[in-house]
Amino acid sequence: MKWILGVLCLAAAVALPLLLTACQSENEAAAPSSIDTPQGLFEAVARTYQSAPAFTDTVTVNLPGQGGEQTMTFELLAGANGNARLTALGHNFLAVDGQLYLSRESRPDKVVRLPLADGRLLATDPIGTLRLPQLALRYGTSSEDYLKGIGMGLVEDLHLTGRESVQIDGTALDALLFNNNDDATVRVLIDPRTKLIKSVTVDGQLGALEFRMNPAVYAEAPREIVYDPSKHREVRTLAQLGLGEGDAAPDFTLLTLDDHAVTLSDLGGSVVVLDFWATWCGPCRMSLPKLQEFATWAEQEGVAVKVFAVDMGERVRGNDQKRQRVRQFWQRQGFTMPTLMDYDDKVAQAFEVGPIPHTVVIGPDGKLWKVHIGFNPGMVEVLKRETAQALAEAD
Repeated sequence: MKWILGVLCLAAAVALPLLLTACQSENEAAAPSSIDTPQGLFEAVARTYQSAPAFTDTVTVNLPGQGGEQTMTFELLAGANGNARLTALGHNFLAVDGQLYLSRESRPDKVVRLPLADGRLLATDPIGTLRLPQLALRYGTSSEDYLKGIGMGLVEDLHLTGRESVQIDGTALDALLFNNNDDATVRVLIDPRTKLIKSVTVDGQLGALEFRMNPAVYAEAPREIVYDPSKHREVRTLAQLGLGEGDAAPDFTLLTLDDHAVTLSDLGGSVVVLDFWATWCGPCRMSLPKLQEFATWAEQEGVAVKVFAVDMGERVRGNDQKRQRVRQFWQRQGFTMPTLMDYDDKVAQAFEVGPIPHTVVIGPDGKLWKVHIGFNPGMVEVLKRETAQALAEAD
């Protein structure tokens, strides 16, 4: 499963090298051929996407994996003047007035702004390789652009080889056939009445993947395609789209080793320190005594600070086994601060925890104050200073 997803998307998202041009260029294709020929039908499909005042489309594909099939969905809205919206693989793409605004669905308030020029995404590095044929057909300027879109970014150097008429579940459809020199094939099913694509099947190194479409054309965009700067905070890099200082900390409820529920939002008014760890993590075993020292200091001083270790990623099956392993470790170390059990790692995922130890300081207002990754022998003094600053700013 991972090797398929690795080709289709990256940890940060989808990118489309032909994504949403700021203005449509003149079509370089030759004069329309007879629609009865493969090339004529291909050109008619391209003209349909280019001439539509607005259209929507939903693209779905099922990916095989050890745990069963996983469905990926792409939502597209294309309007006038090159403006468009695309939601794909947990990311939002908004093209407005020659600018591309990229955000995560989980944090839509933060965006990276990238300029669009000559129909291509101008970025230091591409964000991914997948392409949607609807975008290539609407915003491309040559047959080469269209063919790259038909290959979905998964198959290169395609050639149009034929067309045929088929019946799918009692519905008559036209089919365009493509292949390349590596024996990869692409089959595009088209509604003969609307000339809109119903599905694209790519048969290449990943096996046969069928992308199903649900297009609809409108006289004008059914939803607004605008960018409201008052609802977003621009950041400079893609990495900054994730959870960062100043963002609201994800709320959660976790159990202690004694099955006492702790809910983050109930701790408002106090600074909260979370330290993500695991019993198998060497740096965590060095870091936890420092966290205990800080927790003891905070309790003795009576400061409004709550300290929790958060166990994650234990390499045993079953919650009972995880709790038993952590309890034994906790007792051997003599720790008195509470540890929370993130049995399914969902809280760690919400906090975008990578390498551990991963220490998070949350202000009394529920926003992230600081994030530290790795072992720091001076962490006790760092936490004293940062928690004092967070409390002072809250006054």
